[in-house]
Amino acid sequence: MRRTLLALVGLLVFAMTTGPDALAQEDEKPAWKTQDEQTQTRLRSPQFDEDERLKIGLQAVGGLQLLTHSNDPGSLPDIEGGFQSAAGNLTFDARVTDGIDVYAELYLSSPNHTGDVYDREGYIYVDYLPEFFGSLNGIFEHVDLKAGHMELNFGDEHFYRSDVAQVMKNPLFGNYIIDANTIGVGVELYGFAGPLTAMVGYNSGATTADFTDGHRNAILGKLALGRLDSPYRLSGSFYTVDQSRNGPGFPFGGSSSNLFSGNFSGSRYSAVWEGSPNAGQLTIGGGQDVTAFQLDGRAKPIEGLTVSGLFGWFQDDDTNGFFLNPEVGRNGDDGNPTAEWTYYGGTVQYYIADPFYVAFRYNAASANTLGTPTNEDRSAEGIVQRIQAGFGLWVVPDRLAFKAEYVNQWASDFQPGAKRLRGLDLATDPKFYGVAAEVAVNF
Repeated sequence: MRRTLLALVGLLVFAMTTGPDALAQEDEKPAWKTQDEQTQTRLRSPQFDEDERLKIGLQAVGGLQLLTHSNDPGSLPDIEGGFQSAAGNLTFDARVTDGIDVYAELYLSSPNHTGDVYDREGYIYVDYLPEFFGSLNGIFEHVDLKAGHMELNFGDEHFYRSDVAQVMKNPLFGNYIIDANTIGVGVELYGFAGPLTAMVGYNSGATTADFTDGHRNAILGKLALGRLDSPYRLSGSFYTVDQSRNGPGFPFGGSSSNLFSGNFSGSRYSAVWEGSPNAGQLTIGGGQDVTAFQLDGRAKPIEGLTVSGLFGWFQDDDTNGFFLNPEVGRNGDDGNPTAEWTYYGGTVQYYIADPFYVAFRYNAASANTLGTPTNEDRSAEGIVQRIQAGFGLWVVPDRLAFKAEYVNQWASDFQPGAKRLRGLDLATDPKFYGVAAEVAVNF
């Protein structure tokens, strides 16, 4: 194990309007959340018998890809088709006592850590306190608490993406090109008022703790109309952190924002483009002064049909993290260069005959401003686009699934001289296409 499983920390607030009497929650509000609320909080737990306190879950996936990539100069090496490394997730759902739950998850293997056991997240979820706290439980008529080292609740797509071997809620093989997904140490506050859900969070602004001079924590929030399992849902999210006084690199360095670049689960497509664990993905936002907004919508207008989409905007005002401080030899740029992206997409899934469905997705990311290798801002009109079309079959409902897709991704209209994508020049119009399939099991 490359990192020690992180201890669960803190308290947090989650507002509910289900029962009129907080002290009557034991009868009116189950200790384990409904399926919707379990998904909201990543507590994917079944109903427990009275004497059961722990559920251990395992998800495993195996993939096959037949992909081809190229660019205009023909500088990308050939890649062969074949099987991807098997991957797995190990999850622990525990009931400490009625109203207090704990969740922990390990990657058994992932694209970023093939063959390694690696901690994913761990947190405590407080629905209400034991009875001897008395009137203090009146707070929990309106609030729940969640805190720890956990996945940040930015946008809705992260509830449906493939996360290593947790692929059951993604109708297709791959995720979105810009995949806002990371973990952080902190707390999140939720609130319900009829069909409305509100959340505000405060976290480390990085995947781990950071106490270097100039470090700042991040703030995020969400407002949603409709629950995740409702026929219609619309949500808006925001995220902001300013660590521009926290310079990168030893001896003055610290961490940087990673909401869009700290994806531990890696890419679903292996070896394409520059061949990194995040191959084909746009891991933007590795700077230190980041602001982002995302709007998500999901609808189930008729039986068997689900339509979803998102629109997001991202800006990093300090991509290199340098700051002016002549006393310590820092004479570099202060807040330069800037990166700005707009991203969007939509997914359609339709069950032709349960348990068989077909799915289609289009998504794109458009650069508005990009820095150059000499740390200058440059207007940009480049775009990266991805089309996915495929099908899925539930061999055993919610337990064993087979999925296959055709994918085609291409970059165009990027100007020479802009910063590269992990060594790949997008101005060379790289592309990849082909088919990919996977078998996943969950128990």
